[in-house]
Amino acid sequence: MSQEEIATELRKTEEIIYLTTGVHTRLLRPPFGRLHPEVAVVIRSKGYEILKPTLATGDWRQSPGTKTIERDVRAKLRLALAPALEEVHGCNDI
Repeated sequence: MSQEEIATELRKTEEIIYLTTGVHTRLLRPPFGRLHPEVAVVIRSKGYEILKPTLATGDWRQSPGTKTIERDVRAKLRLALAPALEEVHGCNDI
């Protein structure tokens, strides 16, 4: 894809996200955490921050639904962060 095609795809995706959620975002998480370097340059030039996944959310499964993804992420966060939250804040509620 050319840089212009990448920028066009990005604009279209941004519009769909806004029309669906009412939110403009400048965060982008590439599929499977992989992104071609040339694509990353274009994305960053448009003001986006590229996020790398730190948890395996399983959202690649066919239509798991947002509730399932949220439940899975919270469970994984709870396991990963509980010791630190307990130590710093005296609780482990996420």
